[in-house]
Amino acid sequence: MQAFYNGVSDAMGWPVDKVVLLDQSGFLDVYQAKIHSFAGCSSLFCWGDATRDGHTYTARNLDWFKAFCDFPLFFTVFNPTDGTNKVANMNWAGWIYAQSILNDKGVYTDVHDGTSMGGQVISVDRPSFANTMFDWLVESSSAQAIGTRFGGARTDMPLIWGIADKSGNCFSFETALYANMRVDPTASYLGVVNTFLSPNWGIHIRDTASNSLTRLKNVRERAAEALGKIDAAKMMEIFDLTLFTDDGLFRERGGPTKPTVQDIDLTNYQIVTDLNALQVWLKIPQEGDWRLIDLKTLFAG
Repeated sequence: MQAFYNGVSDAMGWPVDKVVLLDQSGFLDVYQAKIHSFAGCSSLFCWGDATRDGHTYTARNLDWFKAFCDFPLFFTVFNPTDGTNKVANMNWAGWIYAQSILNDKGVYTDVHDGTSMGGQVISVDRPSFANTMFDWLVESSSAQAIGTRFGGARTDMPLIWGIADKSGNCFSFETALYANMRVDPTASYLGVVNTFLSPNWGIHIRDTASNSLTRLKNVRERAAEALGKIDAAKMMEIFDLTLFTDDGLFRERGGPTKPTVQDIDLTNYQIVTDLNALQVWLKIPQEGDWRLIDLKTLFAG
């Protein structure tokens, strides 16, 4: 990541510290969010006997402030020349940190806000964990390699990471400044939201202002209903289901998606992946339908 910062700095004629400040500016919203989560996101991972073909499929909503709908989003492909993994990352312009990212080995991770569980605090003495995750994707060829690295790492702020690979190894890590807790699936699908679910925290499972527990219930139930029939189209269908009705009630047999603000945020973008085929579908709910990207043609060499 440092080498990339240096390259951006050289190309733009900016000092490196200005490039880093721009990249990390999104996390300043932690201080504005006060006591509730500063972002709400939903993910669903399905693999093995849950899917039609045994592939690993991921789906994710990035839910944040309405103001972010005005800023351009980029799905950026990185093709290093030093022999490390090729990666593709979805994020806003100027932000390089790992947000919704996968590599050419079929390893995927996405980040969820965990501050409503682990506290509204950032350690200024630690490096950005979201940038550390970018480096891990560049260097790791399996979800297990990512998971092992958590054992020797400490985050700079409370975050929740969904992690998956093409072999069907899927899990999440819930992180606070003092500990990391791994959550393993109990079925061939896994939901990830903004609530800490590990019992090892010693706290009761509680909701967030972005209705994490209802979003989690919805994606789990829709996955269970489609068991054995899940593919990319089904994942998109599930994530096209809205959380609320037009009058603000929770939709019966709903999904996780919020095209408009009816609690504290809305869905800024959606991403579905087939990790075995290295195919990605992207959608901005306010702008149009799903768009396919074949990463095999973009990962050069």
